[in-house]
Amino acid sequence: MLELKNNCSIKRTLEIVGETWTLLILREASWGVRRFQDFQTFLGIPRAVLSERLEKLVEYGIFEKTPYKEPGARKRYQYEPTKAGIKLLPVLMALSQWGDEHLGKGSARMIDKATREEVFLKVVSKNGDHVPVERVRPVVRR
Repeated sequence: MLELKNNCSIKRTLEIVGETWTLLILREASWGVRRFQDFQTFLGIPRAVLSERLEKLVEYGIFEKTPYKEPGARKRYQYEPTKAGIKLLPVLMALSQWGDEHLGKGSARMIDKATREEVFLKVVSKNGDHVPVERVRPVVRR
């Protein structure tokens, strides 16, 4: 894994997932897409760009690259989100919620797999109390 020198968590994260297409690759993975050809088909992304983005996601431990072989075909790879990759789902949810609120409802919603109820992100304090986002501000860690 490469060392990122900047101390800003947002900047360091965007260096990994902020390139064009990367969040859309993560979105497709959250829907269950795992194979290169499927990512390309669903996104319409150029092969070279997809290959580069997948390599970076593997390099940073967001995806795990595992081989599979279909009968009569050469060995291919699929890309499974790691625990770190799965933990990026709230980022996608936040972008989706913001888009729904400010740009109009999208075609997808997030649900709890167990209850089938729609789920949303909210800001909570350390003790679990809801905090309105308007009251949140960053401070430098000391």
